Amino acid sequence: MNAQNVVGQSNCEDSLYVPEVALDRKPHKGQEFDTLDDAYEFYNKYAKEGGFSIRINSSKICKESNDIIRKEYVCFKEGQARQSKVVNRKRRRGIIRGGCSAKLVVVKSEFGKYMVRIFVEEHNHALSSPRRVHLLRSHRSMSVVQKNLSQQLAVVSIPTCQQIGLFELQAGGLQNMGCVQRDFYNNDRNLWNELKGHDADMLYEHFQSEKEKNSSFFYSIKAGCDDRITHCFWADVVCRRAY
Repeated sequence: MNAQNVVGQSNCEDSLYVPEVALDRKPHKGQEFDTLDDAYEFYNKYAKEGGFSIRINSSKICKESNDIIRKEYVCFKEGQARQSKVVNRKRRRGIIRGGCSAKLVVVKSEFGKYMVRIFVEEHNHALSSPRRVHLLRSHRSMSVVQKNLSQQLAVVSIPTCQQIGLFELQAGGLQNMGCVQRDFYNNDRNLWNELKGHDADMLYEHFQSEKEKNSSFFYSIKAGCDDRITHCFWADVVCRRAY
């Protein structure tokens, strides 16, 4: 388990857990960042070393300039879980939120930088171990290279489950991938959502490209009154010679 100080051990429910992170890697009141991205990155690195995940909780925008003047980042277990009205749910998820008060609040100074106004480091829950912290949401994401390669593998009909095995082998283990299996399936879903409604255009562009390569390539596309494809036929050089 990550190094952590435990305060108030007389009652397990009242125990507070403080990540043991070096001072130079720990946020402090008055600390300044050039951008909000810098603030998030610093706090997220601290969170990963400390054994927890973070998320954005709230933002305050200046009406005159439309600039973000206040941002609050909290532990992923902040708040209370909503009571679901659905009964007899087949899939049960673990309780994520548990009222943790750990947070970082930055405000924009008159000099344009973002300064730490509030930093609460105590958590009301045990912290994750170094071997499992990479599974927490803010510490995992598919890189651009991973997304592009996954898309290329999908084009040659390699299923997502096999793709994950290839990436795991290449990285030397799941813990080194920077993402988990769910991220691959979410990426597939997002990709299909982006393509939705554009598949006909992509098919037409593909046929046009093939015809430019070889004038003997033939295709025919018919659409209905709602502009949806009703019939599609194509034949390359080999096919036309055969028939």
